[in-house]
Amino acid sequence: MLLGEWVDAGRKASPLSLKHLADAESLCEPVGGSRYLYELATSVVSVVDGRDYGETIHGLWRDRCALSIYEAARRQLSDVEAFKQTAVQRVETAIEQLSLLVETDGGDTGAKPFGRIAEDTLAEIDRDRSGDAPVGVATGFNDIDALITAMMPGDLTLLGARPGMGKTAFAGNVAENAARRGEAVYFASLEMRDRQLARRHMGNAANIATHQLTGRRARDLTQNDMDRLRRVAREGDSLPFWIDDRPGLTVAAISARAGRIQRKAGLRLIVIDYLQLVRASAEARYRGSRNDEVGDISGGLKNLAKRLDVPVLALSQLSRRVEERTDKRPMLYDLRDSGSLEQDADNVLFLYREQYYLEREKDEEGSPAAWDRVQERLAAVRDTAEIIVAKQRQGPTGSATLHWNGALQRFGDFAAHGED
Repeated sequence: MLLGEWVDAGRKASPLSLKHLADAESLCEPVGGSRYLYELATSVVSVVDGRDYGETIHGLWRDRCALSIYEAARRQLSDVEAFKQTAVQRVETAIEQLSLLVETDGGDTGAKPFGRIAEDTLAEIDRDRSGDAPVGVATGFNDIDALITAMMPGDLTLLGARPGMGKTAFAGNVAENAARRGEAVYFASLEMRDRQLARRHMGNAANIATHQLTGRRARDLTQNDMDRLRRVAREGDSLPFWIDDRPGLTVAAISARAGRIQRKAGLRLIVIDYLQLVRASAEARYRGSRNDEVGDISGGLKNLAKRLDVPVLALSQLSRRVEERTDKRPMLYDLRDSGSLEQDADNVLFLYREQYYLEREKDEEGSPAAWDRVQERLAAVRDTAEIIVAKQRQGPTGSATLHWNGALQRFGDFAAHGED
């Protein structure tokens, strides 16, 4: 009888019961005879020790992953293409990969049973209902917050606008509003220097026009002006507001720097000014398509928002097609460079100031009546801005009107300004 037939007959297979079959048929002689059966039985992992063995295997896997990241970083240092990134950028990429390895190593980062998710969700709803804890990050503008409630943790919000609309000023106002509420903000400024942003913030807070703080115009500042600016500077010491003006940051570098602030101060909001200036990954750049690059960046920012569990507000350029239309209010298809921007974003906001275009409109026919109509419309929209909510994954679309102070680079609630 063969060993297989013995098992098929329903008989128990053990070293003792199979010994005479193995010896009679010489089946195990090549590996040591019946003694092999006993060695095989004694080498089986005990259920009692299963956890220890599993942890050992998992630890070895983790070590191999860490070594792989180290080897990749070492190879990159000697790569002929290494000059495209600074040493700091390469180190930050390695740190980001190691951080991901640590964060996904805990065993509680995978799929969760619905019951547990439902309990956590119910607790969150109850907390929101009672108002015991802040949920999301408010923009600080009443009409906008009435539309979107808040920028929620894990959400990617895009703010699109054509040049000259004031999108950097709006993002700065939102960041300052959050910081003044004690919410830690990381502002990655890839376009403007940190001192340029600081001038805007200080002039805004001290009620001094931004242009008066630059160059020769600063000679006209009074002692009272300087006292107000010094007071703003002192107050800035207590603001949980970090500005990073390093050019060419990658998503990995932004993630590493934001992660450090989160561990230090409990990060609440990340602002990126602006998305198209973020450096795509090497893989996306080598594919040679700008759409692939922007898609890589927007997908990376969405993953960053989810991983750090904070809202990300990313500014975005719009296509020049806006300028070719009679109605220049932006639409979703105006997002520049990639269709994945709309797909990756949880919310899409547009900033539009009709005044900007009316002031540049000229009467080609020389008709006084036509110019009068422009002047009439200009008077109606002067010093106003429209925030268009074109997409909101968890809510309605719509629009809100803000007051715009160009001299101070400051937005405000339209109703509050009207009351003044």
